[in-house]
Amino acid sequence: MDFSKLAAQRAAKEQQTAEPPAAPAAAGKAPRRQGGTPSKRQGWKAATFYVRPETLAQLRRVVGLRKLEGGAGDLSDAVEEALQAWLNQAGEG
Repeated sequence: MDFSKLAAQRAAKEQQTAEPPAAPAAAGKAPRRQGGTPSKRQGWKAATFYVRPETLAQLRRVVGLRKLEGGAGDLSDAVEEALQAWLNQAGEG
């Protein structure tokens, strides 16, 4: 066994890990997205739902068309809008 080779590899590895880590983000500040708006993680809750494949495909098409027309938003915004409309119609909004 070549101990000098192992020692050199270990030294190189220790040197790589000895570099100081990047400075942490400032405490108390909300993460910023590219557009300067706060992240959805600040006021939104994650949820998982099952939908039919054709429903998801149609939702993606509609959101994509909105983006092409210059509108903002993503799937989360579209689902939120649809659920709010449904809840208001049901009298729960």
